[in-house]
Parts: sequence; structure tokens; C-alpha cells
Amino acid sequence: MGFNGWKRIEPSEKSKQFVEGQEVSFMYRKEMRNGKVEVLMANSAVIAIEDIPHQKAQNEKTVINYEELSPADQA
Repeated sequence: MGFNGWKRIEPSEKSKQFVEGQEVSFMYRKEMRNGKVEVLMANSAVIAIEDIPHQKAQNEKTVINYEELSPADQA
């Protein structure tokens, strides 16, 4: 246990196959998309989404569970 009752979050086993900056593939709004891992969390990752057609903001991000991610070279 950490400071004042705060417990440190341990990453899951599934997170070990991903690193920050890695290219990944995932389903987003019923379409296969590519993105880059920005932040690794305990059970999910923050992903910067690439190549969204007809999207005004080209810097969209989302949080995806590790079970739904695959390394881009394995997609």
C-alpha cells in the first residue's frame, strides 16, 4: 500500500506486449483503424487514432482495452 491508502496500479499481463509509441490496430466505430499507443494503463491504453476520413479534428484519441488491440504488424 502506498501513501495515505493509495495503492499503486500494477499493469496487467496483456499490457506487456505493448509499449508507448507502438503502432496498433483495433475496431473503432465498426471499422478497423490504426493508431499509436500514447499512454499505457492497467487494463487499457490511450490511443491516438490515425487516418479518420471525413473527420474535422485529426488528433482524436480513444481508450481501448488491451484485449481489443493488436500490434499493427499482426493485423
